[in-house]
Amino acid sequence: MRIEAPGDRPTRRCLVLVVDDDPDTRFIFPAALEHAGYEARVEADGAAALAAIRSDPPDIVVLDLAMPRLSGLEVLARMKEDPRTRAIPVIACTAVATQADVPDLRSHGFSDILLKPIDPSAVIASVARLSLDALGGRPNPD
Repeated sequence: MRIEAPGDRPTRRCLVLVVDDDPDTRFIFPAALEHAGYEARVEADGAAALAAIRSDPPDIVVLDLAMPRLSGLEVLARMKEDPRTRAIPVIACTAVATQADVPDLRSHGFSDILLKPIDPSAVIASVARLSLDALGGRPNPD
């Protein structure tokens, strides 16, 4: 993980990887996250996301489910198989699921599930909850 232990300096911001094939989402979510004090990166498909996650693991992943090359479910499954990435919290973002699908998605290992259309404030709230765990209970530094 990229997060430094409490007391280490300098303290860095929580890194969030946003993965979505929709260009509007790849613009809006990272902009909102950065405005809220997070560091954000973007990828446009599942294969590129998996490569980015393996080369420089983020603290949290915001992951669309329906994408080219590798679906969000396939990305999550491969992350859970890898000891280096299995503990990274993953937020599912989907337009193809309903509230009734949420328990099944959670059973795959998603930390949170957001149903589209998603207000960016919902993404920020979910990331904030998960980043407290990732940062060991410390709020994201500004």
